Amino acid sequence: MFVMAVFPNRLGRKQMFKISKIDAFGVGLPLKAPIKMSSVVIDIAENIIVRVEDTDGTIGWGEATEAPTMTGE
Repeated sequence: MFVMAVFPNRLGRKQMFKISKIDAFGVGLPLKAPIKMSSVVIDIAENIIVRVEDTDGTIGWGEATEAPTMTGE
Protein backbone atom coordinates (compact mmCIF):
# COMPACT_ATOMS: atom_id res chain seq x y z
CA MET A 1 0.00 0.00 0.00
CA PHE A 2 1.28 3.44 -0.93
CA VAL A 3 0.40 6.74 0.69
CA MET A 4 0.43 9.82 -1.52
CA ALA A 5 1.73 13.05 -0.04
CA VAL A 6 2.28 16.55 -1.39
CA PHE A 7 4.85 18.98 -0.05
CA PRO A 8 6.67 22.07 -1.32
CA ASN A 9 10.17 21.37 -2.65
CA ARG A 10 13.19 23.66 -2.27
CA LEU A 11 11.88 25.93 -5.03
CA GLY A 12 8.46 26.26 -3.39
CA ARG A 13 6.74 24.10 -6.01
CA LYS A 14 4.42 21.36 -4.89
CA GLN A 15 5.83 17.91 -5.40
CA MET A 16 4.03 14.58 -5.02
CA PHE A 17 5.66 11.43 -3.75
CA LYS A 18 4.57 7.96 -2.68
CA ILE A 19 5.45 6.74 0.79
CA SER A 20 6.43 3.09 0.58
CA LYS A 21 7.54 2.39 4.16
CA ILE A 22 7.17 3.89 7.63
CA ASP A 23 9.13 2.62 10.64
CA ALA A 24 8.62 3.89 14.19
CA PHE A 25 11.00 3.28 17.07
CA GLY A 26 10.28 4.02 20.73
CA VAL A 27 13.34 5.23 22.62
CA GLY A 28 13.99 6.22 26.23
CA LEU A 29 16.53 9.03 26.43
CA PRO A 30 18.17 9.70 29.81
CA LEU A 31 17.77 13.28 31.04
CA LYS A 32 20.77 15.29 32.25
CA ALA A 33 18.91 15.87 35.51
CA PRO A 34 15.71 14.25 36.83
CA ILE A 35 12.48 16.29 36.70
CA LYS A 36 9.94 16.11 39.50
CA MET A 37 6.29 16.41 38.43
CA SER A 38 3.78 16.13 41.24
CA SER A 39 4.88 13.02 43.13
CA VAL A 40 6.70 11.42 40.18
CA VAL A 41 10.39 11.76 39.35
CA ILE A 42 11.16 11.46 35.63
CA ASP A 43 14.70 10.56 34.62
CA ILE A 44 14.02 9.23 31.11
CA ALA A 45 12.25 11.05 28.25
CA GLU A 46 10.13 8.61 26.23
CA ASN A 47 10.35 9.64 22.57
CA ILE A 48 9.44 8.18 19.20
CA ILE A 49 11.69 8.26 16.15
CA VAL A 50 10.07 7.82 12.72
CA ARG A 51 11.76 6.82 9.47
CA VAL A 52 9.79 7.42 6.24
CA GLU A 53 10.89 6.10 2.85
CA ASP A 54 9.37 6.90 -0.53
CA THR A 55 9.33 4.83 -3.70
CA ASP A 56 12.39 6.70 -5.06
CA GLY A 57 14.45 5.65 -2.02
CA THR A 58 14.45 9.08 -0.37
CA ILE A 59 14.48 8.73 3.42
CA GLY A 60 13.29 11.23 6.01
CA TRP A 61 13.52 11.12 9.80
CA GLY A 62 11.35 12.71 12.48
CA GLU A 63 11.06 12.74 16.25
CA ALA A 64 8.29 13.44 18.74
CA THR A 65 8.28 13.65 22.51
CA GLU A 66 5.59 12.33 24.80
CA ALA A 67 5.47 15.65 26.64
CA PRO A 68 6.42 18.61 24.39
CA THR A 69 6.48 21.04 27.33
CA MET A 70 9.18 18.93 29.00
CA THR A 71 11.71 19.66 26.24
CA GLY A 72 10.50 23.13 25.33
CA GLU A 73 9.32 22.18 21.84
